Amino acid sequence: MQSQGGDEEEGEAKEAAVEGGSITGPELRELIVARWGRAYDTRICQKRDRFNKLRLYVQVMWKFLGQKTFPLTEERYDEQLE
Repeated sequence: MQSQGGDEEEGEAKEAAVEGGSITGPELRELIVARWGRAYDTRICQKRDRFNKLRLYVQVMWKFLGQKTFPLTEERYDEQLE
């Protein structure tokens, strides 16, 4: 069970993302775990559409931290999120 402080931190991370602010690796990890229950491998991609407008996409992979076949250590996973 999460404490109220955790809920506030998640709300702040979501707010930063919505307002165009920055988000840290640990904040991203918290959002991923809060949403899907596991620390899934995640990538943030930038692409321009046909009107040259920049779009951000979050790719959530099928492998997660702690899974036998997961290719990253916890340290490398955290570095990647940064």
